[in-house]
Amino acid sequence: MDVGCPKFRKFSTGTGALAATVLGWGLGSAARAGEFDGVTLNVITFTGPQIAEPLQRRAPDFEKLTGAHVNVVTVPFSELYQKVLTDWTADTNSIDAAV
Repeated sequence: MDVGCPKFRKFSTGTGALAATVLGWGLGSAARAGEFDGVTLNVITFTGPQIAEPLQRRAPDFEKLTGAHVNVVTVPFSELYQKVLTDWTADTNSIDAAV
C-alpha cells in the first residue's frame, strides 16, 4: 500500500513492522525465531506501571521469540509528546515506537 508518505513507508517495513508486533499485534507472531537477531527496538512510553511495566515484563519473551532486543525508554508524561515529535520530525530515528 503506497500512502504517499515516506515516513509511513519506512515505518511499515523493517523495524516499524517489528515495533507493531511488539506493541500488541501478537507477541512474535509476525516474526520467525531469530529473524531479528542483533536488532534493538527502542520503545518510548511514559513513566509509571500502566504501560511501561507490561512492555518491560514481556520484552524478554519477545527477544526469545524473535531475537530482537526491546529497550523500553520511560519519560515523564509531560515530556512524551515533545520527545517523540522532536525525534521523528528531525529524522533522528532513535525512537522506533511510542505508546
